[in-house]
Amino acid sequence: VIVIDQDPLFLNVNKTTFGLYPWEYDISKIKEIDNYITPDLGFGHFEMNGVELTGSISSGSKYNLSDLFVLGKTLFSGHYHGNKIYHDKEKRKLYMIGSPLQLDWGDYNRDKFIYTLDPVTDTLTPFTNKVNARFEKIFYSALEKNSYSESDLIKLCKNNFVKFVIDVKYQIVRNVVSVPHFYAGEK
Repeated sequence: VIVIDQDPLFLNVNKTTFGLYPWEYDISKIKEIDNYITPDLGFGHFEMNGVELTGSISSGSKYNLSDLFVLGKTLFSGHYHGNKIYHDKEKRKLYMIGSPLQLDWGDYNRDKFIYTLDPVTDTLTPFTNKVNARFEKIFYSALEKNSYSESDLIKLCKNNFVKFVIDVKYQIVRNVVSVPHFYAGEK
């Protein structure tokens, strides 16, 4: 294990150069590196303006996406939790790999991925994370219409964080909420 907490680390693997950068790396420090050549691939925990956050767009950083390409011809970052590919005006790519698992309700209904990179073929392969807990919702309107099968409900609930959403009016009869007979049973 190599901790990259102060200075970047540069590697050459199969004729591909890698730049590994510490969190909150000051891009102006690149000028201090003798014979610096922009690596083929740059990896870091980059902060920048214009990246999609949960419900908004990032702002307030001293860097824009185009500023970061001095760190790599193609960039990979995990600072923001969403996963998306960004391009600058010159068609260079930033892969926002995001968080490999859902962290909060802002991640509801968003698949999360773990990636492998083949630097020889420049192939990035995503693998959907089907192992960790997810944030799921069960809607009363769908439950009332028997839209969920028993296996759907088990899959939604097992090892997940679940919200029960009452999205339609319902009838209370003798202090009991009326629900479809199939779901009111002992299962």
